[in-house]
Amino acid sequence: MNSIGLGSGYALLASLSWGSADFLGGLGARRGNMYSIALISQISGLCLFALLTLFTQERIPPNRNIMWAIGGGTVAMIGLLSLYHGLGQGKMGVVAPISGIVGAMLGVIASLFMDGSPSLLQGIGFGVGFLGVYLVSQMSSDGQPFRVYDIVWGGIAGLCLGVFAISLDQVADEGLFFPLMISRAASLLTMLIILGLVRSTPALSQNVSVYGLFMGIGDALGNMFYTLSAEVGSLAITSTMGALYPAFTILWARLLLNQRFNRVQWVGIALTLISIVLLNL
Repeated sequence: MNSIGLGSGYALLASLSWGSADFLGGLGARRGNMYSIALISQISGLCLFALLTLFTQERIPPNRNIMWAIGGGTVAMIGLLSLYHGLGQGKMGVVAPISGIVGAMLGVIASLFMDGSPSLLQGIGFGVGFLGVYLVSQMSSDGQPFRVYDIVWGGIAGLCLGVFAISLDQVADEGLFFPLMISRAASLLTMLIILGLVRSTPALSQNVSVYGLFMGIGDALGNMFYTLSAEVGSLAITSTMGALYPAFTILWARLLLNQRFNRVQWVGIALTLISIVLLNL
């Protein structure tokens, strides 16, 4: 398998992991305290990366990579809280795709400065992918049009998570688990600061702990696969493929919450699949 195909495969696994984690985060936010779930997820992810770092005995990365990891982790937490707030209070099938579109656009723009212009077919693939995710977000599962509320929270989340994705691309050349551990530690610290600012005391329960644990593992696996994808592929392809995570969030909502797709959303899903083929040509 060539580097483009391998990078796309890793990015697709990242989308699956992130989409599953976001579904759990949104579902948990509806049944418990959002900050409590996010806190448990960050702790579980940090413990996972710490164990993997010790097991692989990775060396300390260069200072430049450490700064990227800290900055990316800080912004990522703001993005995650924005996303989970939107998923918990708004329309899951709208907030998630909008965050994916914005994040992917940011990654493609950054790639133009770092990697140069993509091929013609890949450029078409980017456009088809954006259109597909956009169509998926056109109508919510209950037939009601999306609201400005959903767009705002999805947009904020997309901007922050797009910056985080760029930071993962920057640290991919030196180590894997050590930079991710630093990034997750920065996210956890940011989480604690936010808890202090909003004066929220986490209310831990069995449900919150379960949602937070599995959400943290899913999010951590997504970060790992995305970093592996960025290491072997271009940022433009990685960010576009990684932005397909809303499709998996919506798929879980369809399977487990019985939320239905309309015809426009089915067209959008088909276009995202076509974009995967074009991006790998």
